[in-house]
Amino acid sequence: TAFAYEFFRPRAANVDWFSVFWKPYILPKHRFTSWLLAHGRLRTADTIPYEPNKLCALCHQQDESNTHLFFDCEIVKPLLDKVKTWMDITFDITDMASYLDTFRQHYKGKGRQMKARHLALSSMIYLIWNARNMSRFENVVPCFEKIFHKVQVHVWRFVDCK
Repeated sequence: TAFAYEFFRPRAANVDWFSVFWKPYILPKHRFTSWLLAHGRLRTADTIPYEPNKLCALCHQQDESNTHLFFDCEIVKPLLDKVKTWMDITFDITDMASYLDTFRQHYKGKGRQMKARHLALSSMIYLIWNARNMSRFENVVPCFEKIFHKVQVHVWRFVDCK
């Protein structure tokens, strides 16, 4: 019966990032990049032993790490603040743990605004990672106004489709 099935079925561990990233309306590449960030698995310069240049590819001032690149970098902070203001996110997001805690505790639900917030931050994470890679490997200086516009486009496409 159903009770016996549930009793013997193996259970996966509850993880704190699942409810934040694994949403059907978030693009898979954005979900995957956010998932890698949540696990500290994005290959930033600090995780590559043979990388001679450990400086951030965007600001060139501090060593590049997941926390620095997405939350502390002086080039990225204005973009994060702009997205937070646009999405009316009032809580401080200083690292991945605070990002997960904020969204699990304060921004849950199924409303359009909640979905837009999840979508905006996950697309921002993906676009920052993309800008970092363009800067590091192709010497292209990113324009963060364009990145903010791309975040807006991702959110508006979702809003227009629903």
